[in-house]
Amino acid sequence: MTDLLTKTEPAPVSAGEDDVRQYLSEIRRYPRLTPEQERELAKRCAEADEEAIRQMVNSNLRLVVSVAKEYAGRGIPLLDLIQEGSIGLLVAAKKFDYTKEFRFSTYATKWIRQGITRYLLNHYQLIRVPVHTAERIRKVAMMRAAMLQKNGEEPSQEELAEACGLSVSKLKQLIQLHPEICSLDAPVGDDDTVGTFLEDVQAPQPYETLVREELNQTMELLLKMLNPRQQEVLRLHFGMTDGVCYSLEEIGKRLGVSKERARQIECQAMDKLQKMGASMGLEDYLE
Repeated sequence: MTDLLTKTEPAPVSAGEDDVRQYLSEIRRYPRLTPEQERELAKRCAEADEEAIRQMVNSNLRLVVSVAKEYAGRGIPLLDLIQEGSIGLLVAAKKFDYTKEFRFSTYATKWIRQGITRYLLNHYQLIRVPVHTAERIRKVAMMRAAMLQKNGEEPSQEELAEACGLSVSKLKQLIQLHPEICSLDAPVGDDDTVGTFLEDVQAPQPYETLVREELNQTMELLLKMLNPRQQEVLRLHFGMTDGVCYSLEEIGKRLGVSKERARQIECQAMDKLQKMGASMGLEDYLE
């Protein structure tokens, strides 16, 4: 399992504590990299040097274990989580841009988390549509329901798109492909409905918790790239401050600026996140 370039199959689901201890013992033989060693290896990885990629992966397997432990206790063997995270680490080693200012571990952590959380989401099989589609349907449907409850009327597509951080064209495309977004009683997958995602917000299901954790961790990482005012605008608009998604007009009043100025700040922030996120391989989270 340790040699990831030749063994990429997940560990057996029956693997127990002895197997975990053996694996941890195995990876200790790989030395940690100094910043200089990491940069030199990263240069070679960028040239598709398989030996360099192997060294980069093996030297960061402790990071995979550390992240995988955060997701333990969800009914999945730890070695399975480690294996899926290791595959994400391998992707990171191949995609990492050593010319950027951040360390490889920062970049790799996101790929490791993505590998683990997507594996868990697919394993639970609580929804039977693709993970990306399910996440978007859930986000739009829950925002629509929240706006309907708050305002007492159906939000326009423009209002819903703005609240979800989507363009109107993307929202229309999503609705066209998945009209269930507009009906809480319409089916999602084989058995569930959009309404099932909203029935008990006080007791989130495992997949909801995973998606929320991953999105929150990603957003916190990305927000650190912004100045304080840009951070505040996005936190308020996307409900990251007190759970309320404020309109740009409300945000402008809180900051003492016009609605248009608040929109400009948000656009500047999103533009910066798009550019920085693309360089870190996080485009999926910024769509």
